[in-house]
Amino acid sequence: MLHLTRLLRSILFLLVLCIIVFSAAAAYAGICTYRYAESATSSAVIPQGIASTTLAIAQPRLEGRTLLTIPEWFIVYSAEEYANVLERARPSTFPYCRSIAQYWTYYRNVYAAAKDYPADPDEDTVLTVIGASISMEYAFKGMYEGTIGRLFELSAGNAPTAEEIYAAYVARDYAQFIHTVPWYRYPFKQRFFELNELSLVGPNMSRKIERRAALSLEYGAKALYGAIIKKLTLSNYVPDELTMQAIISSGQGPSLPYSIVEEKGRETVVTANRYEAFTDSVRSLATTTTVFSSIAGLSQIAVSVVAPHESVPGTNVQLVMQQPILTEPGKDRFILMVPVTGLIAFVREVQSKGAVFEHVYDY
Repeated sequence: MLHLTRLLRSILFLLVLCIIVFSAAAAYAGICTYRYAESATSSAVIPQGIASTTLAIAQPRLEGRTLLTIPEWFIVYSAEEYANVLERARPSTFPYCRSIAQYWTYYRNVYAAAKDYPADPDEDTVLTVIGASISMEYAFKGMYEGTIGRLFELSAGNAPTAEEIYAAYVARDYAQFIHTVPWYRYPFKQRFFELNELSLVGPNMSRKIERRAALSLEYGAKALYGAIIKKLTLSNYVPDELTMQAIISSGQGPSLPYSIVEEKGRETVVTANRYEAFTDSVRSLATTTTVFSSIAGLSQIAVSVVAPHESVPGTNVQLVMQQPILTEPGKDRFILMVPVTGLIAFVREVQSKGAVFEHVYDY
């Protein structure tokens, strides 16, 4: 009876924690959104950095979105860090609480920077749901892995079980998947069944059973939650285009990784693939004399660079924020606003300093 009472208390505590985290996330997001909307409407901001060109771009984008998409990418970076930890250590060593705090730090900083640019306030709905989701997930995981999970880790010794090896595989596969596809499309249901097909026979039986139960609950819950989010997303949001247009001038060197739409003098309108593919293509242009005149109709864009904490990753750029990479002491992520005309030169400068040009936030 005593054990049942403790279990019920634990469940009640988790439910209360869930409500507190979600409510705090929603309230914080609401305050930031109100301040952002108030600033954007009262100051009658004119879009900054609209490209000066004789050519037109189809479907120009709001410049503020290059900033507001950054917290979404934090989820990708955090998933990669989690996968790195599981491949070399135990889940109890991941910085769950600091990761929650860092998401909201990203959120606060990009809203402060985006207030001077026109943007779609509806973007906040996405960021709030993401923030509340990752906060609840990491809160539950951190509490569990730091207590019950930690006890089973200590009892199991150093050799990982088949379930732990599988969890590391799923974490890495998921981190790679969400680089290009929304998280809710990940096949958690399939992973749930694959996990439970593993043999229950083997060393460290107590750890195997504990991991089987914990991971089954995680994959099952994510499969259900993902299905709900997918349905809501498809019914309320129009998916973003997978391509965008840009204007390139004075390009010389290897063939451009884009399809040409229109040419006029030294300028060319091209269609480029977005997301990871666009970042890869920008890196490939660093060896050429290519210069962008515009990306999606605007002349400033956010980028991220990974470099040592003390370094200065570029000149003639605006620093939006600098945040530590929690699982790699000494390395920071620098988020910067870069003039589109200087983007390729900036990539060359970053690479010459030994830093990593990580991503172009093409919305």
